[in-house]
Amino acid sequence: MTKLNMLEGVLFGVFVVTTNALVVMNTGWVFLVALWNSVFVGIIPIVSVVTIVSFLAFALLEDHLGGIRRRLDGVQP
Repeated sequence: MTKLNMLEGVLFGVFVVTTNALVVMNTGWVFLVALWNSVFVGIIPIVSVVTIVSFLAFALLEDHLGGIRRRLDGVQP
């Protein structure tokens, strides 16, 4: 269970970091709109995919851990 809790924390951390990176890149995009050869053009799709995947993995793991916690507490869904 501790490995799953650690995985949950890591997935949430990745989600938060990548979401913040997307916000920073989108904010910075206004200033870099004239530089179409910017490094952000290649990074944005990668960060977007990592954000979506980490969020979905975190949500699924959170649901799984919630079910385990409810069963351990003796609460029926």
